[in-house]
Amino acid sequence: MSAVIRRFALDEFAPSDNTAAAADPEREAACAIARAEGFDAGLAAGRAEGDSLARALAASIASALDRAADRLEATLAEVADAAGELGLAAAEHLAGRALPDAPPAAAIADAVRQAAGSPVLRLTVHPDVADAARAAAEAAAAARAATLRIDVATDPSFAPGDVDADWLTGGLSVSAADRRAALLAALPA
Repeated sequence: MSAVIRRFALDEFAPSDNTAAAADPEREAACAIARAEGFDAGLAAGRAEGDSLARALAASIASALDRAADRLEATLAEVADAAGELGLAAAEHLAGRALPDAPPAAAIADAVRQAAGSPVLRLTVHPDVADAARAAAEAAAAARAATLRIDVATDPSFAPGDVDADWLTGGLSVSAADRRAALLAALPA
């Protein structure tokens, strides 16, 4: 039996060599137009796909930047709150340590100045700071060459930074708690 190799159905329409295709200029022109149209269609589809991907990428980047900006804003708010709390804690620490150690010498000196015409200046302070208050009053009186009797009374209900000064024509009071509150109120919120 002999085997017969059958040709494919389209083989009979295909030219057997390139000379036949080159011999038909209309067919060659149609192929060139088809190739150009196919190239243009592929190029347009590629550009459309590229544009679509670029828009998707831009939207993704914008979304990521928005999330990062939100996180940054939240972090900055947390840092500002923490800095405010730290500043307040530092001020409270300083106010709590520096102010109540002794009655303010400036307030005692002011009392001595105002009581210059009075025979007696009476200071009321916490028992732990009585000696410091007396020393500050005596130094202020000596600086003014005032002949003023200075009496120092103690009151355990006073804070160490409190002082009440009384003289014949007036008086003054200084509260460590009020000075501390004024210091804290002066801090930015």
